Amino acid sequence: MNNPNHTNISIVIPAFNAAETLRETVESVFKGNFEQGDEIIIIDDASFDTTASVIAEIRKTHPEIRATRNEKNLGCPATRNKGVRMATNSLILSLDADNVLAKGSVQMLASCLKDRNADAVAFGKIYYFIKSPKKITHTSIFPYPELQLADLFVGHTNPASTSQFLYRKSVWEKIGGYWEYGVGLHEGWGFAFKLLANNAQFAVCRHAEYFHRFGHNSLFTRENKKQNESSSIAMKMIEPFLVRFEEEDLGRIHKDEWKNIWFDRLEEFPIHIKDSAPGRKGVDTLSTRTKIMGVIHRLFVKTKMIKLVGLIKR
Repeated sequence: MNNPNHTNISIVIPAFNAAETLRETVESVFKGNFEQGDEIIIIDDASFDTTASVIAEIRKTHPEIRATRNEKNLGCPATRNKGVRMATNSLILSLDADNVLAKGSVQMLASCLKDRNADAVAFGKIYYFIKSPKKITHTSIFPYPELQLADLFVGHTNPASTSQFLYRKSVWEKIGGYWEYGVGLHEGWGFAFKLLANNAQFAVCRHAEYFHRFGHNSLFTRENKKQNESSSIAMKMIEPFLVRFEEEDLGRIHKDEWKNIWFDRLEEFPIHIKDSAPGRKGVDTLSTRTKIMGVIHRLFVKTKMIKLVGLIKR
């Protein structure tokens, strides 16, 4: 049903080799998250699987979807910027091609953005899964009403750890869009940092939630395995704003023994923002199923070790 207080949203979905997951993502938009006047923009980033065919099939059912294809692979940040430039609405929802929205979550974000007069808003709860959103492995909860710059430098459990945000196209234009470094490592974190470093108001909608797919083949996992890539990309993003950080911390992360690992060690060695309260962390909780599977795995390993020790003694 159309909401008279709703400002229309352009949902931007970059898709690279997303044939197996894209349909589920798009259907989650149409199941309680799409209103008249909204639009979905899918950009195929030169996929070499059957993503193009999947998009064509989806558009038969949902002809209101706009779609385009990059001639060559540009990476997720550049592709997302391209989608935002195509957008005709004033609000942008950034959505990955392998994640799933909870019913009604987009309307919650839009209401939160309006009520708090914010520039951007993030989900307050993220359910993580590997293959099926019905099988949650763990959950991240963010119990604070807004994201602050210091929150990005005390660990990695924060709303900026993903790229799923609702924001005003005007603020995207103001800050120059996403950093176009690499294929997408720290894309969401870097965009959130860029917003906050430019004094944008970034709300967290406590009751809005979505399902985040992760695993060995995710973009973050693949890119994070590259030697020194994690801290190197993050450093490129913060370099224009180094004046915001405490000198002692800057001295440490520029040392040879720290410059390639500082980002991955934020939990142990946080970085402090000048004239700012300490950063806050979200809360990670394992699902009951994951806990049970962990106990079973440990018992299995222990049993194998006992048998192995018995064979050795013989």
